[in-house]
Amino acid sequence: MLLGDNFYRYGIESVEDPQWLYKFENMYRSDELNQTPFYAVLGNHDYGGNEQAEFEYSHKRAGSGRWHMPARDYVEYYGTVEDGPLLKVVYLDTSPNSRTHENTSQQLISLLEGSQPAIWTIVASHVPIRTGGREYYDQELVDRITPILKRFDVAAYFSGHDHNQQLIARPDEPLYIVSGTGGKHGIATESGFEPGLAFTDPQLGFVYTTITEDELSIEFFNDKNEQLYQRSLSYNQTSPDGRVKVNFVAETN
Repeated sequence: MLLGDNFYRYGIESVEDPQWLYKFENMYRSDELNQTPFYAVLGNHDYGGNEQAEFEYSHKRAGSGRWHMPARDYVEYYGTVEDGPLLKVVYLDTSPNSRTHENTSQQLISLLEGSQPAIWTIVASHVPIRTGGREYYDQELVDRITPILKRFDVAAYFSGHDHNQQLIARPDEPLYIVSGTGGKHGIATESGFEPGLAFTDPQLGFVYTTITEDELSIEFFNDKNEQLYQRSLSYNQTSPDGRVKVNFVAETN
């Protein structure tokens, strides 16, 4: 998952922009990644150029065909359990360049209501809901999005934007994962600013997530491929209203 600001700093101009080669195609070229699809959302810096070109690259299956961004917002399913999906990911454009927070929250509700239930539901976006970085904290977004995440039993909210790695765990809310140092050196979070901040690190790095029917595991790595932190969620399932509901228990290693 590419969590926005895919073409730092001023976006791209077209499907032929040379940045496609040296910031995507050639950067992620290895035996393991050559056939791996990349699912992307827009960030505020992508709006510095022609954001439509990122959709066009997906629609045309340009380059290696690995770039997947059919629209500003979309839903993808991964894995199966019996007759239903294991994982549903809602890719949501939260960039203030595109629309108001009210419209963003309405779009999120529409995507969650109109999509198939899954054992696990994740929202992936650019702007964090909760973050230990005061500069990137948006109270209106918190107030509008958090109740929706809780209402639809979203397990985790992944974001970038803040240039560091974070995991925030608060009672009765999803896990908030910030992975914002994939391509830019980080900025340390402010001590004590965000209650529930269980892990933070400004090193370059990435997040690796493993999902089974019983557990969702999140691991943070630095650019030397060293694990920095791990957190997991387990569940027990109830369906009082006919849709999957997950009661999460957070576990830390």
